[in-house]
Amino acid sequence: MSILAATAVPQLTDSVGDAQDAVLMKNLQAVRGQIEVFKLHHRGHAPGWNGVDPLAHLSMYSDVDGKISPTASDKYPFGPYLRTAEFINPFNQGYQIQLSAAPAKEKPDLDLMVLGKPVGWFYDPDSGQIAGNAPGKTALGIDRIRL
Repeated sequence: MSILAATAVPQLTDSVGDAQDAVLMKNLQAVRGQIEVFKLHHRGHAPGWNGVDPLAHLSMYSDVDGKISPTASDKYPFGPYLRTAEFINPFNQGYQIQLSAAPAKEKPDLDLMVLGKPVGWFYDPDSGQIAGNAPGKTALGIDRIRL
């Protein structure tokens, strides 16, 4: 029985890690795609420019100058770009953004908080680059922060 448990637990742990990696990669792909759409709508600017919180830019309506509104109108025709579910980090359930000049070089810390909520992402509003706050490596040996 102990031999069975010794082989089943690591396989279960690996399966959970693989599932988290798949969700992280899917969410990063969705967010990166929506950042590019945002840039097309806003003269090449990434979310977070013009002094606006990047999460607000992605989750609210906006005009071409980056001003935001909670409701759509002729004045605010763009967005929202993401639903909250697409912006959840599967490793800590965080969606808050920590600004960073080099997101892929950050040291992941699942206990990192912004406004009392877990940081899910490191983001550079100048370049639009984003990385998940996810420690460790994938099954292929890639640092999760570099996905």
